[in-house]
Amino acid sequence: MGTPLLAGVVSLMIDVNPCLTPAAIEEILVQTADPIPPNANSSITRAGKINAYAAVQMAQNLSQNKVYAGTQTIENDYISGDLTIICL
Repeated sequence: MGTPLLAGVVSLMIDVNPCLTPAAIEEILVQTADPIPPNANSSITRAGKINAYAAVQMAQNLSQNKVYAGTQTIENDYISGDLTIICL
């Protein structure tokens, strides 16, 4: 049941911060995981139990206003224009 839970948490993280990279998502999940008890089977976990609330909070706190802007001109096809992508 870990995979559906993880997919749901990652979806929530991307919802609050669509600019997260896969590496950032992994780092957030590792940093916000709750430790597992020492007597638990740690061979099936990497960093502990998923803490969905903490992971989404951290993803939201990392959200910064980012603007990527540029101009693309393709002369052969007569296409030109400006593109602005804003990550909130």
